[in-house]
Amino acid sequence: MKEAAEDLSAVKIGAPGIPSSFPGRNGDSIDRNPLTIQGLWGGSLGSASHERDHLQTLRVVRRKRETQRRAGFEVDSSATSKVEALVSHRDGLMKNTTNAIRVLLVDDEPEVTRSLRIGLRRTGWEIETADSGDEALTLIRAQPFDVVVSDERMPGMQGSDFLTLVKAEFPNTLRITLSGQASLERAVHAINSAEIHRFLMKPCPPSEVQATIEELLEKRDVLNIRSHSRKTDAAREQEALIRIFEAAMDSMYLSFQPLWSRTEKVYGYEALLRTELSLIRGPEHFFDIAEMLHRSMELSARIRDMVASEIDHAPDDSLIFVNVNPDHLDDPSLYLETSPLSRHAHRVVIEITERSAVTPGEDLMESLDRLTDLGFLIAVDDLGAGYSGLNTFSLLTPTVIKFDMEMIRNIDCSPTKQAVVGAISDLCKSLGIISVAEGIETHEEYLTAKALGCTLFQGFLLGKPEKGFSLGTGYFEASRPDSKAA
Repeated sequence: MKEAAEDLSAVKIGAPGIPSSFPGRNGDSIDRNPLTIQGLWGGSLGSASHERDHLQTLRVVRRKRETQRRAGFEVDSSATSKVEALVSHRDGLMKNTTNAIRVLLVDDEPEVTRSLRIGLRRTGWEIETADSGDEALTLIRAQPFDVVVSDERMPGMQGSDFLTLVKAEFPNTLRITLSGQASLERAVHAINSAEIHRFLMKPCPPSEVQATIEELLEKRDVLNIRSHSRKTDAAREQEALIRIFEAAMDSMYLSFQPLWSRTEKVYGYEALLRTELSLIRGPEHFFDIAEMLHRSMELSARIRDMVASEIDHAPDDSLIFVNVNPDHLDDPSLYLETSPLSRHAHRVVIEITERSAVTPGEDLMESLDRLTDLGFLIAVDDLGAGYSGLNTFSLLTPTVIKFDMEMIRNIDCSPTKQAVVGAISDLCKSLGIISVAEGIETHEEYLTAKALGCTLFQGFLLGKPEKGFSLGTGYFEASRPDSKAA
């Protein structure tokens, strides 16, 4: 087809076989002016042209062909065939053009829209017109437009009201007001309610309307590029997070920190999440990434399965404390009797953590009842911090409560902390609830917490988290009088 176009662009009426003029019946010469096919297009193949131009081209060439026949000349029918082929190809290009800009002109004065349409026809935009807001809404709802140019003062629906509806239903459509009699009130309405992109005053030449539309389209394209760039960046960040999370999952392991009784014996161990991936700054960071990826429940399930695989290596009769976010109580696998952890339920204490609000209610109580029915014990973690308050403590009636480490930090120097911990410890003792002083790092903190009646003790002073089940730091052996004497 490209070759055909090149051939036709050089064809001229008057070339061999196609005379430049033909004698009429009265001897007058018909169509004296030479005609070039390229001149009919007004540009190169693929430029904008209306259907009537195509039809006119065919009519002219066919008319010349018929005139040649009547005049007795030998007619080269290939010329007409080539033109028809070219027109057909041109129409195909126009119909298959993607992302064609659609512009809707709205004005109750037809001569205004007619003038604009004529002035904008060389842009290649698909232009439609409407005489009212109602008619324009019908058109735009049938097939959305990229740009709407509307008069303000029209019978029935005002232009700013129409553009407000366009903004609500088609927020990505560019909105332009073209008016010569808009009041200040209507102008403000157009700006604030319709959020128009430009206000033009009549009389406004088509060239200015065209320049305004082109400017707004260019800005829209820039914004779209930026939006796409932001989405691309977000997608890349998401992919990077996924890679980090899965690498952390592949290298994750559990450390176990001992809890000691008042008789200086190991009562149990808390399972703590760890990973060998250095990009993860700790368990909180690990869970934060999991939550961002909506995979925190998956991470919790993996921890429970790992605890189940390790529990047989723990000292006999020791309990394993496992942290569970209240949001993960919805995980059906937690309640399966056949799950790996459920098989060891009599040795597992489920710690309800403070990562999200614990709101005692029927659903929560039902979940905890199901866990206790399986044999699990229930603990409230970090009492006195976050969401773990006395109300939660009173309603859940757990087997174990763990004081938040900030309540224990420097408790030997704070009469207020001593009063709170002492009172709750006495309450726990009367209710048969085990109380745990967590985060003990000094000898004084341990002695004070023990004096206040705490049942169990946990902290770096007594034993750090380690792979496997260690027997602590040797603190108790070192603090005994006989060891000091030796």
